[in-house]
Amino acid sequence: QERENDLAVATFGRGWYVLDDYSYIRQINKEVMDKEAHIFDIKDGLLYYPGNNHGNQGEVYFRAPNPEPEVRIIYNVKEGYETLKQKRMKAQREAGKSGREITYPSDEELLAEAQEERAMLIFTISDEDGNIMRKIESPLRKGIGSLAWDMSYMDRRGPSVPPGKYFVSIEKYVNGEYIDLGEKKEFIINALDNSALGDPDYEAKFEFLKKATDLYTTISEVYSFTNELKGEMGSIRDELMITPARTHELVLDTKNIEKEIDDIILAISGRRDENVRVDATEPSIMNRISFAVRATSGAESDITGAQREQYDISLAKIENEYSRLKDLYDNEIMELKNNLKSVDIDWSPGDLPAFK
Repeated sequence: QERENDLAVATFGRGWYVLDDYSYIRQINKEVMDKEAHIFDIKDGLLYYPGNNHGNQGEVYFRAPNPEPEVRIIYNVKEGYETLKQKRMKAQREAGKSGREITYPSDEELLAEAQEERAMLIFTISDEDGNIMRKIESPLRKGIGSLAWDMSYMDRRGPSVPPGKYFVSIEKYVNGEYIDLGEKKEFIINALDNSALGDPDYEAKFEFLKKATDLYTTISEVYSFTNELKGEMGSIRDELMITPARTHELVLDTKNIEKEIDDIILAISGRRDENVRVDATEPSIMNRISFAVRATSGAESDITGAQREQYDISLAKIENEYSRLKDLYDNEIMELKNNLKSVDIDWSPGDLPAFK
């Protein structure tokens, strides 16, 4: 099949096989195979948002999987990497074949094998301006390999990158050293033209979802920290109960701190405790930022005014709650830490997450 570079094979009516995109095979030659690493020409990526609401359509029900929206990168590595364990086992096999004595490794050798870092290939994908979009690791092995990039920014939950020109480079990590393999390949991402409302502003959408995702991550980190801090207050009270000293004031201090933490948790998540229902509360910060991130992340449409509004509200509210948390941390919590020393309890709170 010339257009897609697919090879179709039929086996006398009993089977049908398709080898998709075998164009890289046509590029294999001595020069390619002699290079330390080579990235074959990359087929243009097609950016689209797969539908998931077509499961129940009566008698016209039909489902077949679409190809995933991804960029397939096929590469060749001339030399792989032999681990200490692989070298030992190879030597033992050769010794067995030649009739020589097979020696058992020492404790030091086994420990070195267990602690040896994995040798890796690192693929770095960047845009036309050199901004890094994604880094992908793959085991360092000899021969032809492939990997897929789902066109998401930095991780699988990140926003889809906009259409445009991109580059992928390759390096290897061996024994604590990063080595550039000098290979870089250009490729294109195109958008599937199937939007009934016209093409969205992909660049603006990407920039908004990137900053909204960053804010979501920050809010999640603050939320996790407050929950951990609340748990530590309970642990401190348990410790105070088995301390042979009068600790009533310290117990009350932990309870007062916990109440303030509860107020922050309520503002962020909309609940004080998983098992306690709280009615008549306004949308939480997490609800708002989740809407800003997810409302159109899987649709071929522009960012809505409601998304931008919820992002702005989320940012203003988390700045206020973070300020409350920092004030609590710098004052009451540090004071509690110092007072606990008077009853020989050495406690240190975790580091307050940075507000990005």
